[in-house]
Amino acid sequence: EAGTPALVQEILAQNPQLRVVALLPENFRQYRQRVWDAGACNSIPKEHMEQEWFSSITCVMHRAMERERRLIAQYEANAVTA
Repeated sequence: EAGTPALVQEILAQNPQLRVVALLPENFRQYRQRVWDAGACNSIPKEHMEQEWFSSITCVMHRAMERERRLIAQYEANAVTA
């Protein structure tokens, strides 16, 4: 369990197009920051369902924009060197 954030980060580094879903213990809020740092989204949907849903969707959109920005930068860098 303690190695989950590092594992997610390593998996995404190997294949940025991969999507990872990890079910974490709902009682441990400390996972939220660690999982975010690893580049993933997380939520605890049992509390306030509508806020958690909105938070999850916002996170997915934010992460998608980050990933798109990285891929565009990588594409542009490859185009310059080609």
